[in-house]
Amino acid sequence: MLIFLGLAGLLAIAVVASRDDANFAKVGDCVNNEGTAALPDMTITSCSDGTADYKVIEILPNTTDTQGCRKVAGVQSAYTYQSKTKQVVLCLGPID
Repeated sequence: MLIFLGLAGLLAIAVVASRDDANFAKVGDCVNNEGTAALPDMTITSCSDGTADYKVIEILPNTTDTQGCRKVAGVQSAYTYQSKTKQVVLCLGPID
């Protein structure tokens, strides 16, 4: 099941199945939503090629609770990845 909710200036939330590669993202990686707001498909991309939507500024492991991203300076959005074996929240900010 996929859910993507935009909260202007606060957080966006996505709960996704294992088709994304965002679950492999590291701090400093840029991500691009190749899906839609309703059905996101986040992929890791180059920060310099113009397709990136956000930069990963912090990762919260073993949770789907995006509230922790509210404490991260510069956060614009949050992306939650969940599978049978992994849960992670990406705190996303602007691309430098």
